Order: sequence, then structure tokens, then C-alpha cells
Amino acid sequence: MACAACACAGGGSAPAPASALSPSVAFDPVGVYDVTLASNVSVAEGVMEVRGAPGAYRGRLEAGGLSAEIVAVETVPGHMTVEADTGRGTVVLRLAVDAGFLSGNWVLGRRRGTVTAERRGRQPGVPVSTGRSSRPPHSDQEPS
Repeated sequence: MACAACACAGGGSAPAPASALSPSVAFDPVGVYDVTLASNVSVAEGVMEVRGAPGAYRGRLEAGGLSAEIVAVETVPGHMTVEADTGRGTVVLRLAVDAGFLSGNWVLGRRRGTVTAERRGRQPGVPVSTGRSSRPPHSDQEPS
């Protein structure tokens, strides 16, 4: 799978804050994630743990009735692919990376669906998003 990234910079723009993840730096996948796997018939929540080092990542994926041994993890800037052996086939997760939040799809044979994963614990230097607007829910201000 090939991934191409393009970055355009303006002449007088301010440098990005040091805490921002650079799109040219591969994501470090090591950690424990809360995962949600969804298909057209079910939703399963669970845990994914990735450990090891580049070229030798391993771990576990447990969600609903799925129990799989992670056998391969590939990271490129902005994306991560996880392959996990269920004993009856390989589930493949293709994920876009946004700091410690991952989202994408999964495939296992003819079955497929979506996946989200959020790394547990705050990563040093990674901004935390609360997912909430700074405006109150019933603001009497004009929308911007």
C-alpha cells in the first residue's frame, strides 16, 4: 500500500508548535487502545495492545468474540496497518492516525466494517482534544 503526503508551506507562516505531530514522522504504535469494531450486523468493544519495535511489533486484539494475535504492524506517516491472526484467518485493520486516535476499516475474509481506536493515557507532547465546542450548547450568540 503506497501513501503519498504533500505539504505546502507559505513564505511568512509561523512554525508549527513543537507539540504537533509532524506528518512526515511515522506513528509509534506501541500502547494499549480501546477499540470499537462495527459491521452491518454488530458492534464490539474491546482492547488492542501493541508492543515491540519497528519490524517486530506484536500484541493482542480482543473485541467481542474476536481474539487475535497481532503478527504485523506497519506505520507510515498518517497511517497504520495491523494484521492479526484469529486462528481461522487474518483480520486486517487499515487506520488513519490522528495523534492517539485511529479510525478506518477492518477486513476478515468476506466480512468487513469500521474500526476506531483510542490510545489509553495521554502521550507526551500530543495535544488532548475533548471533542467539545468552546461555545455553550444554548448560546445566544450569533453562529460564526
